[in-house]
Amino acid sequence: DIYNRLHELELEYPQFVDLTSAQDAYNLPTTGNEYDCPFERARPGCHNWILTIHDKVQNHTVQQKLLPEVFLSGALHGDEWVGPTTVMETVELLLDAATCESMPQRYTFDGTRLDDEEYQDQIEQARQCRRALVDRGVFPVHRKWLARLVSTRRIIVVPTANALGYFKGIREEGDAGGDPNRDFPYDQTNSTDCLNTIAARTIYYLLNEHAVQLGITFHGGMQAVGYEWGAPSHKGEIAPDVASQRQISELYRRFGGEFVEKDGNEYPTGPMNDLVYPVHGGMEDWSYAASWDKSLVTKRCTPSRNGGLNSKDQYVPNPESLRMFMALVETSDDKKPKVDTLGTNEDIFTPFGQGNGHISRNIRLSLAMLDTVEPYVSILGMNGVELWDDVVPLSPRAEDSCTKTKVVSVPHGTETVAVQWTVGGAFTVDETSLWYAPWEDLQKEDSPFNCITQPSRDELELFFKNNPESIRMTETATGRTHWHEEIPFPMPKEEALHPLDAIFSAEVDLNSLKEGERVAVFAVARVDQDWREQGGSKLLPQTHLARVRTDPEWHFETDDKDQSIQGRLDWFSIPLTIEIGPAGSKGFEKSVRDPLDEWIDDDEFEMNIHLVLGALIFAVVVCLCVKCREEGNGEELWTILRNRKLAMLPLDDPD
Repeated sequence: DIYNRLHELELEYPQFVDLTSAQDAYNLPTTGNEYDCPFERARPGCHNWILTIHDKVQNHTVQQKLLPEVFLSGALHGDEWVGPTTVMETVELLLDAATCESMPQRYTFDGTRLDDEEYQDQIEQARQCRRALVDRGVFPVHRKWLARLVSTRRIIVVPTANALGYFKGIREEGDAGGDPNRDFPYDQTNSTDCLNTIAARTIYYLLNEHAVQLGITFHGGMQAVGYEWGAPSHKGEIAPDVASQRQISELYRRFGGEFVEKDGNEYPTGPMNDLVYPVHGGMEDWSYAASWDKSLVTKRCTPSRNGGLNSKDQYVPNPESLRMFMALVETSDDKKPKVDTLGTNEDIFTPFGQGNGHISRNIRLSLAMLDTVEPYVSILGMNGVELWDDVVPLSPRAEDSCTKTKVVSVPHGTETVAVQWTVGGAFTVDETSLWYAPWEDLQKEDSPFNCITQPSRDELELFFKNNPESIRMTETATGRTHWHEEIPFPMPKEEALHPLDAIFSAEVDLNSLKEGERVAVFAVARVDQDWREQGGSKLLPQTHLARVRTDPEWHFETDDKDQSIQGRLDWFSIPLTIEIGPAGSKGFEKSVRDPLDEWIDDDEFEMNIHLVLGALIFAVVVCLCVKCREEGNGEELWTILRNRKLAMLPLDDPD
């Protein structure tokens, strides 16, 4: 069951998993009595368990503070059963992939070097887990993506927020009643109407102390993906963040995919007031607007159930943390669907596969949410040859670690190399290019390129002022990621590199470099600037999600300073290091841990992967053809840089 599996995951994945309960974290009472949730051992009644996934080894203390946070809620209503299984299966898929991708490691977490026998054991474990994932339809490109999500996000999961209702199989929190999704201090008519349930208090305290940007709350009884507004007081109004929320909801619809049982229907999307129905005290609108739409926030909650609240806790704080997009996902018409409609964990990335079902498509939807919480840029290859590693879980990150992650040696006399990269976690690529410079220039005292954090606009401007000739930059390009509703652009030309992603390419000039010199190449992107659009609202976008990628002045810290959000316009990849070797030497990648993916190179694997990729490409093309037929603050940093005399390479215009 969920209780046992949560505790097993804590033991199996100690470098990734933290587990606590609302009872331990927030001193909340359990729900029910000694006959409810009898598997609980600490005290009688049902606990509200909270599982957090983050890479405790790779992320430096500063980076831990900046990890973007996401939230998955499985069952706010206890009789809606798709959600808890979805979030648990999502968690296990992520942990399996991240652990597998982390191997082999030559050193333990405390820096001890493994002997040869121990290292060979790690290689064998890596071989076995990679093959096991491939047997489930999780190919290397998927494994690396899932591993990235684990190591670059903080994932907070409450599988059964309404623990007592889930145990009893009823909607409300126990026989005494209390609907958790009518229990939040937003758009209420009475101070006694909020925070009566332990489920609502759990999420209330949890989201108040974190800086969550994106979330999904799973429900059942119909099929829909809903966004703001859902409060009666905002019926007929357009939310300030409609541009980002609509685009993300449409992604959930597409990537979740069709479900054969419903004659091929995808989830309908729209504002909750229109698509579902208005509710007072809904979690979705409270978590979105309580930090800025304060006229609808209940200033003081005086609940009568579950022991009430002490006088201090009755006063509702208004932290800036409550600016998230919490999508409402109504998973199925039946709150408890038939077992044979749930799907399996086989071919999880194939919406039309035999394993598709209610659980499968909502796992895909959850993964899309994890990806889009923050943009990222990744260098994929050089001269069309794939580079092995980018984000490797459980690899300690130090101030020089990124100089060793992607290292390629080329012979002296090489005039240019073509570098390929892609952009993720976003939809529209407004501008992207390569920046490159000798490492010795980037490791000066005033350099913002420290392998730990993303350079800020102020840091970059100061660096360019003090080092005007250091960095060269290729011509900027524009495009669309694979999440965009239109076809990705530029389409990949190199078959070996991510066949469904937009692949950018530019040439790096090496003519002036001498033998022994090292040059750092960063791919840089600016994305989703259309999220600044108000869409008919009188207010600017209010979510951290929209502002963090469109407003470099946007900043937020939690009260305890443990989490921080910093806006920026430009997102940097892990750099590629090019070393200039002796003339006539053979170019090769020096940073390969072990070519583990080459272990699975038999004819059967090659045939299977080409069949799967071919089917995916065919499905994308068909969908796009149908869609096309139906639809007949001053001077910015990019402007400053474009005016400088830099090395330029023309790229294809998307038009």
